[in-house]
Amino acid sequence: MTEQTDKLRQDFIDAMSLCANSVCVVSTDGVAGLGGLTVSAMSSVSADPDTQADGPTMLICVHANSTSLPIILENGVFCINILGQGSDQTAEIFAGRHGLTGAARFDRVAYAPLATGAPVFSDALTAFDCTILKSDTIGTHHVIFGVVRAVTLSDQTDPLIYHKRRFRALAPGTK
Repeated sequence: MTEQTDKLRQDFIDAMSLCANSVCVVSTDGVAGLGGLTVSAMSSVSADPDTQADGPTMLICVHANSTSLPIILENGVFCINILGQGSDQTAEIFAGRHGLTGAARFDRVAYAPLATGAPVFSDALTAFDCTILKSDTIGTHHVIFGVVRAVTLSDQTDPLIYHKRRFRALAPGTK
């Protein structure tokens, strides 16, 4: 990399830290076993079925070096658990900040399977249970598109937000 490329990369990373994101844990279970990780890159793609997907679609971005990536791909299913305020510890566990790996991370959360068998956290603000439609590697990340098979909803709390490299709560009066 050149000095100019290094600067653009760092400016990009710093700029992205200013984008407030919901904190999500992507979980999976199946033939490859339990797996999960904290992600900040997820998005809705379409609410409507089309010729490729027979339901709404979502996408997640997972670092190509993540130990959870091959598990998600082999299982063919994933659940995007949107965390609520007060779930900082769960986010940190699945981000690997407590030394737990693989299925051991799930010993710290209550969960149950939904339509695909992927773990849905009992305290998730909302969750999108998906089957993999397709995926591709772009740069350092694997972009995975999923067809939503089930959704859970809860109004028990506000979302946990990640902004400026920290977990945050919504300010009072922002509802």
